[in-house]
Amino acid sequence: MKRARGLSMEHRRGLAGLVFVLPWLIGFSIFFIRPLVVSLTYSLQAFSAVSLSFVPLKDGVFANYINLFTQDTKFLPYLTQTMQTLMYQAPLVVCFSVIVGLMLKSNFRGRTFMRGIFFLPVIVTTGIVSSIFKASVLNVAQGPADAGSFFNPTLILAAMQNAGIPNSINQVISGIITNSADAVWLSGIQILIILAGVMNIPSSYYEVAGVEGGSAWVVFWKVTLPLLKPYLLVVAIYTIVDSFTSTTNVTMKYLIETVYGNYNISYGSAMFWVYFVIVFAIIGFLFLLFTRQNRKEKRMLKGGY
Repeated sequence: MKRARGLSMEHRRGLAGLVFVLPWLIGFSIFFIRPLVVSLTYSLQAFSAVSLSFVPLKDGVFANYINLFTQDTKFLPYLTQTMQTLMYQAPLVVCFSVIVGLMLKSNFRGRTFMRGIFFLPVIVTTGIVSSIFKASVLNVAQGPADAGSFFNPTLILAAMQNAGIPNSINQVISGIITNSADAVWLSGIQILIILAGVMNIPSSYYEVAGVEGGSAWVVFWKVTLPLLKPYLLVVAIYTIVDSFTSTTNVTMKYLIETVYGNYNISYGSAMFWVYFVIVFAIIGFLFLLFTRQNRKEKRMLKGGY
């Protein structure tokens, strides 16, 4: 009967889904695709202050991209610093989100209040408030050794240097300590995602694990963590994008200064595209890594090995 009316139930669902995302597709095409294409054309040209228009580059269409890696003395160091910050900030945020998400699932007095407390930084630390807070933490972290503070790594780093630990490792430890506050203040959305994933795990899985005599540690690694992998992927991607697009990292500051401070739109557009490709490559690699791991686990479950 339904097929006689013209469309099957599957086609109707697909059409309903298309209608649902149609406003998003229109907005994406107007407000994202068009500026993306325009910025690409800007990066291949030069802006003329005389004619107030874009003209061909004298050294070729890719001159801006070549200059980024051959003549610019700031871009690569800033990009390296941003990547180093991401290397220890992203794991901190993901691990902290998992720990807090599991804690907030437990039934205890004041659970709703605590959930609001961990989400509060998302609302409070926006814009200038976030910059002031991070600057205050950084000043404390780089203060004298006698300024007692949880964020002060001076004494720890001095002890590590006296023990002969390489300076590169000391810098990583210093970055982790000084950015521990960021792990708390940047984890609001991620905690909600992990909490949603934990709440969606059927309680029967834990009951079976308890009957089998599995400890809490074994249950976490064999039940909770595998079922949280799709949510961990979302959390990791969100954290990477949030870190790279933050106006507080040095690369974004340099990009904004180039475009809006020096009015070098062409060079800033080239810088944006290089930055965009790097971020996209990192996210793509992470997605492929999770996908490959899921396929491997499915083959193991089916007896493929």
